[in-house]
Amino acid sequence: MCRAAGVSIGTFYDHFDNKADLMLQVAELASESVPMPYAATLPQLEQHVAELAAAPTAGVARAWIEAIHIEPSLHIANERLRGMFFTRYTEWVADARARRRVRSTLGDEPTARTVMALLKEAVIGTYGPTDLRVSEMAKAIWFVLYAE
Repeated sequence: MCRAAGVSIGTFYDHFDNKADLMLQVAELASESVPMPYAATLPQLEQHVAELAAAPTAGVARAWIEAIHIEPSLHIANERLRGMFFTRYTEWVADARARRRVRSTLGDEPTARTVMALLKEAVIGTYGPTDLRVSEMAKAIWFVLYAE
């Protein structure tokens, strides 16, 4: 890895504790650049989910999922990332519902967890054509958010 990057092993360890630390920092940087969906209409939400699934960060997400199965030290890092995303999506759910003046029997936190799972499936899922999968996940997110 260092040879391919053109840096010495010592330089690598000046910046990272190990490969898991590098993966965590890459994942954190990538996650910060992921925009929160704009969900004023279902077509807008579908467009956003489609863009997410096609973005370079989708490749990082797929690599991350594979890496946490291989590298046990990434499990702790994964929990940290999930916590960060959970906070962002809980706030997003509350804001989206407030804009539409929607009250749901499903609270914001369970909705955020569901939205995260549906987005994960839209981005890294492997079943069926991507367009169909993305559309189905966007519709499910819309329903969970607004029960429409």
